Amino acid sequence: MPITAPFEPSLFADAAFNVVAYLMFLGNFVVAAIGQAVTPRLAAVCRADPIAYRRLVLRLVGYGAALGVAGLAVALVAGDSILRLLYGDRYAGHGALFAWVMLGGAVFYVASLLWYAAVAARRLAAQPFILLVAMAVTTVACVFLVPAHGAIGASWSLTLGFLVRLVGGAFTVMPARSERNRA
Repeated sequence: MPITAPFEPSLFADAAFNVVAYLMFLGNFVVAAIGQAVTPRLAAVCRADPIAYRRLVLRLVGYGAALGVAGLAVALVAGDSILRLLYGDRYAGHGALFAWVMLGGAVFYVASLLWYAAVAARRLAAQPFILLVAMAVTTVACVFLVPAHGAIGASWSLTLGFLVRLVGGAFTVMPARSERNRA
């Protein structure tokens, strides 16, 4: 007997969540370009000057947050119009969903840039654990939030998973107390 979770039929019928989530992931192309471009510099700075590394990571976090806030602002101000322009009238009424997804995108962008910082610092051991916890949080949240809130519940679930990645990434790139004392 297959295990299935209840779902909102309109989530799959009109694919609004998929369409809107795709727009969030378009911003990740910018994040990936920034992250890949800065990783070699981060790696060199991490070994040579931990204080400069922390400053550079904070700047990266600021860039990710700025990109996320800009995406959220665009979704709040012109979400319905953008969806109508890109996908037609059928999706024009999903501006609120777009805004919720872009809020998750803001968290995702910062979490992704912290991930690049962790890779540059060679702090890799915690990453699989963080991803497993994020996946579990997202799954459990979906089980409860999607049936109750539909597509918006799905966006909340993704955001919770992204928050786990963000917090995990922040703890991963923060130096241990003994490292700070040596710097």
